[in-house]
Amino acid sequence: MSLPRLPIPPLRLYIYNYIMKFYDFSNFIESISKIKKRNDIVKKIKDIFSEINYDEIPIFIELSLGRFENFSKKDINIGVSTVIEAIKTISNKTTLESFSNIEDFGNWVEKVFLKIGKLKPSDFTIEDIYKEILKFKELKGEGVKKERVQRLIEIYNKLSYIEAKYFTKAVIKETRSGIKEGLFKKSIALYFNLSEKEIEELYLKSGSFKKLFENFKKGEFKIEIFKPIPMMLAQKVDSVEEIFSEGNNFSFEYKYDGIRVQIHKDKDKVKIFSRNLNDITE
Repeated sequence: MSLPRLPIPPLRLYIYNYIMKFYDFSNFIESISKIKKRNDIVKKIKDIFSEINYDEIPIFIELSLGRFENFSKKDINIGVSTVIEAIKTISNKTTLESFSNIEDFGNWVEKVFLKIGKLKPSDFTIEDIYKEILKFKELKGEGVKKERVQRLIEIYNKLSYIEAKYFTKAVIKETRSGIKEGLFKKSIALYFNLSEKEIEELYLKSGSFKKLFENFKKGEFKIEIFKPIPMMLAQKVDSVEEIFSEGNNFSFEYKYDGIRVQIHKDKDKVKIFSRNLNDITE
């Protein structure tokens, strides 16, 4: 399949596009969460891709999904209890009383930050926030939980209420904004003026959204041994009606228990990857 050129005009792509602030990102995701029609969401995402720097698009996607190529939730090891401990320090009061019946933890964080008057936008870009999250992976050894809490306090102290909401959702992987992986693929198809089927094929060859955009830039797509590609997984939907909105050409199948793996072999070297693409050979 011949590869498309990057979106036109290239001068606008590389010179005039702005570096996205995390405050703008948070407000954009907030606005998307209120849109009901999938096609409207897809168009808005495609439009924002055309406005931000090309290299920031994978970061935008990873922050939205709460799923990162270079590290997992286990690597950064931040849970609800760690976030609560940091926020209790920032708010200088016990906030657990209002947490007992909350369903959306990000919303709870937003309410706490509004209550303590955290309105001023930070200077963080989305790349800055990505790097801040990546730093948690480096924390190891004795006293690591205390270090995590302290680092969270330092970040939260700089965030506005809306940024705190979506930073929290990203680090604890609580993503209920209505943007699923499939919608990003549809938006990318529009962005590159390709069919959804073509994008799906290129995504599978790339292995991640980050590598997908890197490969478009290089103009080369190929499957490499010992570099796992995404598994074919079911996509969650919010209702039965949403299933039928995709068309009527599908079937229902029984789901069997078991383990889904990828096995890569080159001569005597073998690696086994889990459904999350982690190396589980040993």
